Amino acid sequence: MVKSQEIADINPWWKFEDRFPLFDQQLKREGTFKIVFKRKSLELKPNNLYIIRGPRQVGKTFWIKQKIRELIKKGSAPKSILYFSCDMSKTRKELSSAIKFYFDSFGVGMNPIYIFLDEISYINEWAYELKSLFDAGSFQNSCVVVTGSNPWDIKSKKERLPGRGIEGNEKMFYPLSFREFVIQSEIVKDIIRNSDYDMSESLKQFFDKRETFARINLEDRDGFIASVKNLLPFEKELQFFFTLYLHTGGFPESINSLLDSMSNSNNKQQKIDSNIYEKYINVLKGDLVREIKNETALRGLMDVIVRCQSSRTNFADITKEVGSSPDPKTIASYSDLLTENLLARIFYSYDFSKQNFKNRADKKIYFYDPFIYCAVKGWLSGKDGNELFNDILLNSELKSIIVESIIGNHLALIGERSPMKEMITFLWFYYDRSREIDFLYKKQDGEFTGIEVKYRNNVSLKDAARIDRIKEYYIISKDTADFRETVPIIPAPLFLFTLKTSEGHL
Repeated sequence: MVKSQEIADINPWWKFEDRFPLFDQQLKREGTFKIVFKRKSLELKPNNLYIIRGPRQVGKTFWIKQKIRELIKKGSAPKSILYFSCDMSKTRKELSSAIKFYFDSFGVGMNPIYIFLDEISYINEWAYELKSLFDAGSFQNSCVVVTGSNPWDIKSKKERLPGRGIEGNEKMFYPLSFREFVIQSEIVKDIIRNSDYDMSESLKQFFDKRETFARINLEDRDGFIASVKNLLPFEKELQFFFTLYLHTGGFPESINSLLDSMSNSNNKQQKIDSNIYEKYINVLKGDLVREIKNETALRGLMDVIVRCQSSRTNFADITKEVGSSPDPKTIASYSDLLTENLLARIFYSYDFSKQNFKNRADKKIYFYDPFIYCAVKGWLSGKDGNELFNDILLNSELKSIIVESIIGNHLALIGERSPMKEMITFLWFYYDRSREIDFLYKKQDGEFTGIEVKYRNNVSLKDAARIDRIKEYYIISKDTADFRETVPIIPAPLFLFTLKTSEGHL
């Protein structure tokens, strides 16, 4: 049973009030960060249940502590706020006991009350407990915020909570997009000033004009292209940031670690602290091993995904590659588990005749983020993640694959909105006997846009595999920009920087 003192210890604002950031384990590290990344604003209202889902190590707990600090700054009573880390307990009874302790000790007379339940998936049948508390009136005038790293657990169990303020309050908390990373990384111009004065001055001009660089919905083709053209004078600067993003991905800790390394004049090699890769893998293994007892099969599956990114495959072929006892059905369930833990995405092919995705046809699997790719491959190979990043820079084919995965994941961000709009309803790839289109995006008007990733030198219109059913295309290049033809050719950093994400993402 969780002790009352343990609960008090993780709620330091009860004791220190607005001075609690000096004693909170997450917030007191703020001063060591080069960048404290911010997410979209989210207004927390009483009598609402908010579900925030996202992978480990992307900053969900830190975001909660920022919200608590914000609430207190705006006048909320410190004892009107409860934070509970659900990895401290494993049962409904312990969760119920912790919440009861809070209400009995501090909750009486507080209005509104804010309850933050972090990593709720650690508790079996958590939804039943919340339902019971809601139905008993315990959460009247309360705002309940739940976070979790297992979308399937969240998705399946939150369906037991209809009509309890959850509708419209589900948000996804993913690694930072390329634009979010760039816009908040102004400090980079100061970090590189001594080593690259010209680039530093160029970045200053870029950030001075940042408000003029609109993010546009892909639905607005003319507006999107106009916005990309507006960025062209700063392509060099965005290419510079894109190389950094290929190394760090959208994980705040890896970004800050690399920037620390860049700031250290004694460190000639820019790198991410190896412990950050190791920490991510330890957390990942801890989550997956609870579901997959056969670690050999898990490693085999991960190895296949590392090698097969951007290539068409199916579960039967993966089973052969894994070379262990699981059958294709088990491998399919393992693959689903990786997507449920926000490690990788499965892209399905589209069938125009059936106007739906093809469940049994070949699929593509991509890691969510380049940092995840290097961390996982490092675990499998025993190499340091920084060494693997250098391999990416030196291998043009591998670099193209990683860029393709980044493009695919960013395209998913523009439409996803839980629970009503999952990626599988608007984004696929296409292939037939003679052609393949990397990504197929369905617009709101029902028309399709084809996106071809050709991350190499010397890209032209003929590189687009075109079919009659698709009227609009984009070719995503390495550094070629051409808007003269019917198919725009856009450098990857400019394309990514312009994409607008859905309101379903924080």
